[in-house]
Amino acid sequence: ALEGFGIHETDTARLRKFVGPPLLDSFSELYAMTPEQAQAAVARYRERYLPVGIYECTLYPGIPELLERLRAHGFRVAVATGKPTPMACSILQRFDLERLFDCVIGCEYDGSRSTKAEVVAAVLAETHTPPEAALMVGDRKYDVTGAAACGVPCLGVYYGYAELGELEAAGAVTTVQTVAEYFRPHGAGSLPRRTAFPASPFPA
Repeated sequence: ALEGFGIHETDTARLRKFVGPPLLDSFSELYAMTPEQAQAAVARYRERYLPVGIYECTLYPGIPELLERLRAHGFRVAVATGKPTPMACSILQRFDLERLFDCVIGCEYDGSRSTKAEVVAAVLAETHTPPEAALMVGDRKYDVTGAAACGVPCLGVYYGYAELGELEAAGAVTTVQTVAEYFRPHGAGSLPRRTAFPASPFPA
């Protein structure tokens, strides 16, 4: 997407900043693109991601087992992602994970639902879940603050893209370093039965 604008980015740390916020915002803020340029960059990104990118995704280790265990503990599980819903569903289907989710909601292609708060609100509505009965699981500050805007607490995970201290600073109720830690005494498994919203079970 960037190369289409003559930008040859080699700074991995800068590219990692795309994980979390809406793509439009990232292109605009990181590369000073106009709204029209940012829209075109998003379109270029998706042109490649749909036929190629979804097959480059890998699951975080232990995720299928975690999802099975959450359901066995009485959790309902939903996806609240910044990816467009059809794209997220395609990835879940590839890994045979869609069957483990009660609901999959992402952003809209037309930008009508683009923030994490809007996505979380849509999941709450779709699953008829009050905020106090839900738990967001996220790996970036945007997951924490987006959930908080809807009154939903967030468990932060550090096996994703967050910098050390980012999730606590954003207000995460607790954090884990690995998937295995979900079921430690103060992890997700010890919380009241909730609807769990993983931001994404796979790297963005």
